[in-house]
Amino acid sequence: MPPCRYFTSEQLLDTIKGNVAQYRVTHRVRSLAGRWFWIESHGKQVEAYQNSDYEGAVEQALAPSAVQFAEVERSLRDELEQTRGTLRDEVSAAGAWLAWSPTGTLVLMTLAAAAAVVGLWPRLKEFL
Repeated sequence: MPPCRYFTSEQLLDTIKGNVAQYRVTHRVRSLAGRWFWIESHGKQVEAYQNSDYEGAVEQALAPSAVQFAEVERSLRDELEQTRGTLRDEVSAAGAWLAWSPTGTLVLMTLAAAAAVVGLWPRLKEFL
């Protein structure tokens, strides 16, 4: 178990047992791109909602998420650029293969004509 996962579990257990007044932990999360970024989780929103402090709950919820959103957005942007680059390479390779299609067609037609002549030659010799 990664150290941050163990620490997160311990913090959650301490909060459930009542050993700490508020759940707050910073932990790593891996993006789909494989990069790690840090997230801060805390339990203030629930407390604020229970006290009918909705503006405070929203403020607490949005403050750390702005950084998280920027990290996720950057990660997605990097992934999109990588995907676009891969697609450009694949389209370019397909275009290179298609550039050879007239030549390939000509070669295949010549081979087919030669095979037809070779196949028909014994029959033609019978009539000549």
